[in-house]
Amino acid sequence: MWTPGNLPISLFLDTSVSIGDAVLPAGAYRLYILPEKKIWTLLVNKSVKGAEQSDKTKEMVRVVMGSGDLGHEEPAPKVAFAQVAPTQCNIRVYDGSTMAWAETREGVK
Repeated sequence: MWTPGNLPISLFLDTSVSIGDAVLPAGAYRLYILPEKKIWTLLVNKSVKGAEQSDKTKEMVRVVMGSGDLGHEEPAPKVAFAQVAPTQCNIRVYDGSTMAWAETREGVK
């Protein structure tokens, strides 16, 4: 499990968002990244109370992330949110020469 700075990523939503096959209602969530050699996975957890590790009983969704080669090395790992359409945002993770992403959409799929 990878968490930047050894802390999970906090995500606060003021509207419902779909990630993978799940719809997350407005609220607070924790994001965890599970990087593996070929496949990266995004875990979204409803538990936000100091949980440094993912609580499987509070897991809302687990999504295989798209990934690709950046063509250059990033000096340090980073996480970014990129708006790619009016109601679509990608969660992007940059690590070395790899970029992994998961698509989110406002509202219900």
